Amino acid sequence: MQVRKGFTLIEVLIAAVIAVVVLLGLLAAALYFEKYSVKRALFREASNILYSRLEAVKSLPYQDVTETKLNNGATNCSDALTKNYIERTVGSKTYRFGLYYQVTDNPNYQVKEVRLTVCWKYRDRFNKLSGDTIVRNRQ
Repeated sequence: MQVRKGFTLIEVLIAAVIAVVVLLGLLAAALYFEKYSVKRALFREASNILYSRLEAVKSLPYQDVTETKLNNGATNCSDALTKNYIERTVGSKTYRFGLYYQVTDNPNYQVKEVRLTVCWKYRDRFNKLSGDTIVRNRQ
């Protein structure tokens, strides 16, 4: 009786198929993780922009807090990404973050409520983050 050493062709093919399935699963997980981490980094950058810009608006003189002065002609995300934007590098790419403001004036109390929306595009989709502040007339 002859003793055979090694694997048969069927065993090698089955092992190769299993290895390919495992590698494809790992690749899909790596791509998902990359996408998720970029989305989080963009959100974090938008949050930083939102906070710093709202703080800057609070330091403006009351009469300068108007949509005309703040928006530079932008009224929505599409406009903001072309007319009133900031470029920031996230990871190895540069992204545009558009800004547009909505100002609600309440002359009875001499306050203006300012809503800032920061928007950006990632994978051809608009993303938004908004925040509010109040500016009081100090005169």
